[in-house]
Amino acid sequence: MNNSGKRPDSELRDILEASPVGVAILEQATGKRLFVNTALVKCVGASSHEDLLGREILESWAKAADYDNALADVTRNEYTDTFEAERLRQDGTHWWALMSSQPIIFNGLDARIIWQLDITDRKLAERELETSESRFRDFAESSSDWLWEIDSNFCVNYVSDRFQQITGIDPSIYIGNSRRDFSKENIKDEKWRQHLSDLENHLPFRSFTNDVTTPDGSRLTVSSSAHPVFDDEGNFTGYRGSATNITEQKRTEEARDEALRLAEAANKAKSEFLATMSHEFRTPLNAILGFSELMQAQYFGPLGSDNYLTYAADINRSGEHMLTLISDVLDMAAIEAGKRAYDIEFCSVPELIKECLRNVELMATECQIDLTSKVSDDMPDIQADVRSVRQILLNLLSNALKFTDEKGTVEISAILHNQELKIVVKDTGVGIPSDKLDAIAEPFSKLQEDLHLTQDGTGLGLSIVKSLVEAHKGELHIESELGKGTSVLVVLPVSH
Repeated sequence: MNNSGKRPDSELRDILEASPVGVAILEQATGKRLFVNTALVKCVGASSHEDLLGREILESWAKAADYDNALADVTRNEYTDTFEAERLRQDGTHWWALMSSQPIIFNGLDARIIWQLDITDRKLAERELETSESRFRDFAESSSDWLWEIDSNFCVNYVSDRFQQITGIDPSIYIGNSRRDFSKENIKDEKWRQHLSDLENHLPFRSFTNDVTTPDGSRLTVSSSAHPVFDDEGNFTGYRGSATNITEQKRTEEARDEALRLAEAANKAKSEFLATMSHEFRTPLNAILGFSELMQAQYFGPLGSDNYLTYAADINRSGEHMLTLISDVLDMAAIEAGKRAYDIEFCSVPELIKECLRNVELMATECQIDLTSKVSDDMPDIQADVRSVRQILLNLLSNALKFTDEKGTVEISAILHNQELKIVVKDTGVGIPSDKLDAIAEPFSKLQEDLHLTQDGTGLGLSIVKSLVEAHKGELHIESELGKGTSVLVVLPVSH
């Protein structure tokens, strides 16, 4: 006997109302709801229990096919297997229910109780997973790379079909084989030993290259990258990665490297040739200069005509000019060939600048150019290759004078700051076009394209400066504006 005083149906209502699963009790004869609990009201989006009571359950089915199946299930007077059904909420949105039913007697009527668990989140997750898997398959098959996976023992358990399309190799021959097996023939290769060490330590790797043999016997170079995979507890489960065929890229790089090697060899041969030929030219030139000086001085008596003196002076001047040109070529060749010797010693920058100014003073006077300097006499001595610093100064000054018009100015300044010697030579000359700045310091570069305006020389002045500066781990910066002049900054690391 029920001591609570409640009728059995009332007790059942209380129990079902407390259930987190949606529940409806249908009259067997009509299919209309006799009872619904709060969980079901929430599932279908009804505003109250009364919105559902007295109405047929089949009104809220989403699809005709489901309707027929559900009609058969809920009207059979027997237990039903659990099934899934897509339902409609009152606002027209869809939800999914995991359902089962069984016959009962309720309020004295033959009825069926319908259990309806909301599985909408699960169904959405499944659909998202299907979409994700489909997206992954599309990416994997359309990619120029292929994808692969190995387990915690480094055995291959997945290779995408793209691998066979690219290489012609059946990927099944790798399934179940360890990545260690791929290195048996390369066991002495330091690259493979390091790679296997990275795997053992579960480290990511990128662009690891190795060769594979195709069915036709050709060799392909493959580049692989991968990241280690860990489960939620932090346990290592393997690697996932991608790979690509870089055979053509490797061949291109090898061809490029070979071309660079040949170019460097040709450049070295050129420098050595120029150095040798420059020495060969100097020997007869020294004789020409010596004999022309003797003729000018008339050591062995009068030449017999003043024209001979003029000719001797012209021969001497031309010889000196040619010797200067050859000296430039020889210097450039020696620097490029790495045969230039550098002797580091203490020197005074102010004294070096004064010496170089005296050397170009006559040229400045003849061209009516104002030549000035801004250098502190109390600058401490530095340790440097005196010959290189002198050559840099002379080249910068003579180059500035060469391209500065009459009544113009050339100024040189130097400071010592943070173990660096900074030399600046500024002029008010013709300037350098912006499209020529990058090439102006290249060997044999000429500023003027009009041969009538081109100054004498090889065009090696700035090239020699650049090469000497770079040989001393320094920097060369050129700023210029056409028609307004040029400023050249040389930065040399020094000690004092």
